[in-house]
Amino acid sequence: MKIFNNFDSKFKEKEYNEAIKNYWEENVLLVQRCIAYLIIKWWIPLFLYIILIIPIIIWAYFLKTYTYVFRSIVTVLSIFSLSVLYKFFLVYLDYKYDFSIFTCKRIFTYKQEWLLNSDFKDLPAEKIRSIVSSRNWLIWNIFGYWSVEIYTDWQWFMENEDEYHERSHAWKTKLTYVYRPNKIRQRILRICVINPR
Repeated sequence: MKIFNNFDSKFKEKEYNEAIKNYWEENVLLVQRCIAYLIIKWWIPLFLYIILIIPIIIWAYFLKTYTYVFRSIVTVLSIFSLSVLYKFFLVYLDYKYDFSIFTCKRIFTYKQEWLLNSDFKDLPAEKIRSIVSSRNWLIWNIFGYWSVEIYTDWQWFMENEDEYHERSHAWKTKLTYVYRPNKIRQRILRICVINPR
């Protein structure tokens, strides 16, 4: 479904299929966030929100005889609920639509920040200099996901700085909430570094 000019819910599939058509399936890797991202950033906060909000609603219901207090509580809860729902929607967009595609020729990263705001990054595969996997938090160890960082040639980045709108992070691609990062790192190395075509 295409909404506005820069949000297409089928964009990931289109890019992936185009990459397979151009480079063959064994030379293409699609990396996206694992389900742990949705559990940690969406389901757990939603559960805590419901546990917090239900007692407040029950308490406010018993205060309904005090009209001013009741209306104030309902107004505050409504504004708070809208902001929480907005945050949940952004988390879902991150989970569903952020992805990276690795081929033997390029690294393409897409981040959907909001319906009207998206970020594309397209880097040549031969400019990869290192790939780092790391996990820094206890919960990352429990769920078994890591972050993977791909660093490109800094000198090449400085020569092409205008193309990336002078963004200091453009020479580094960071993939967070990645499941089985060592397999992904090995596959990236095989596709982009060891056997480029």
